[in-house]
Amino acid sequence: MSTSTPDAILTRSTDKPVGPLQRLIRSLFRRDMWALTDQGVVSAADFLAAALIARWLGKNELGIYGVVLETILWINALQGAVILYPLTVRGAGGDRKALRGPATAALLFTLLLAPLLCSAMGIAGALSSKRIGVAIAAALGMILWQLQETVRQALKAHLRFAACLPGDCIRHFGQVVGIWMLHRANLLNVTNVFVVIGVVSALATVVQALQVGLVRVGRADIVRLARDFWMLGKWMLPANVLAAVTSVGFLWVLQYFHGNGQAGTNSAVVIPLKLTVPVSIGLASVITPSVARAMKEFGARAATPVARQSILLGIALLTPYYLLVLVAPRFVLHVFLGSRYVDYLDAIPLVRLYVINFAVTFIQVSSNAWLGGLGLSRYLFYTQIIKTGVGLLISLPATAIWGVQGLILGNILALTVEAASNGYFIRLANLGRIKPVTESEPIPPPRGVEVIRSAK
Repeated sequence: MSTSTPDAILTRSTDKPVGPLQRLIRSLFRRDMWALTDQGVVSAADFLAAALIARWLGKNELGIYGVVLETILWINALQGAVILYPLTVRGAGGDRKALRGPATAALLFTLLLAPLLCSAMGIAGALSSKRIGVAIAAALGMILWQLQETVRQALKAHLRFAACLPGDCIRHFGQVVGIWMLHRANLLNVTNVFVVIGVVSALATVVQALQVGLVRVGRADIVRLARDFWMLGKWMLPANVLAAVTSVGFLWVLQYFHGNGQAGTNSAVVIPLKLTVPVSIGLASVITPSVARAMKEFGARAATPVARQSILLGIALLTPYYLLVLVAPRFVLHVFLGSRYVDYLDAIPLVRLYVINFAVTFIQVSSNAWLGGLGLSRYLFYTQIIKTGVGLLISLPATAIWGVQGLILGNILALTVEAASNGYFIRLANLGRIKPVTESEPIPPPRGVEVIRSAK
């Protein structure tokens, strides 16, 4: 461990060699590019799948698909709180061999949670779609998706974004191919889309599990890791539970008060902005492990330039596209929705509003990743409470009254409040007024023998 102090490292000098933190930042910039490449592949494929569904399904079917998909994403966030987040923070500090035990345990924990989460998804899917087939397909597709995300997160914990590409291509471009085949066979419907998601997720899980390299984990190690994961994720879990109010809660309120047609309009007009998702998620996936590593070596204050360089890169990449959508929203809708764009011409002002929404979302996601990298999941819970209060008092009523417009404006307000709260707690951590969680002792590798060797 370096003996350099954060103040010394952060001081720029032309007559001194580059400090270890600067070397870390430069290496992370290269990894930022791989993170953006991987997330670009993921989001491009997801965007293409959403565009095809919007073109080939009617507005009401698109509304059902959008609500069910967002419900899956929210339930995935619950699994992510107690499994993926701890795996990222703990996995960032060890070598690849030490990561295999926690990664294997994370898969086991995901399977143990499956009955509870699948039951919740089944109930939500049935209520939203009024179809038992949609509910079953969504529940099974969700758990297979979670397994894939678990092994993918193990790779990302070590910033191995290039290694994520093969499995991610199978998962996401495989989904696009499956949707196209369903359309050609005249079998495209909401149920079959989630069947395709489950199949390609299972294939990708196998590929990425081989890359991580799994091991047989003993009972004592499973208990120890379960306690460790829970200590890290126990504050993230209620935060993500509360996030239902200001995430999927918007869509449930929109669907209830304004019907599947308005839910479909929302799903359609947001498609052009989904092209920006790889920047937000890709850089966030770098910020959390990078901040965790920099903080462990040099302290919370030294993590600031690490996070800042990723955020500034994101702003530079996003601004030109945001300006294009603001200036020419009709053209953008035509490009992405084809001939169906005429069904949404009255929603052009909503596209412009979504530009503001996604710009604020980038700052909110980045600040969440920064605070999470510091190990301050308790304070993420606090910021989520604040955001939830805004959602209950203002955002959800606005959605019920004004539909999609109220949804977007309410979300902008809630996200802004959350991002500001995150910034406040980050500043307190930098000033030493709140103490980030660090790992005082490395997690020893699990006992047992390796059963799946890391793919070379």
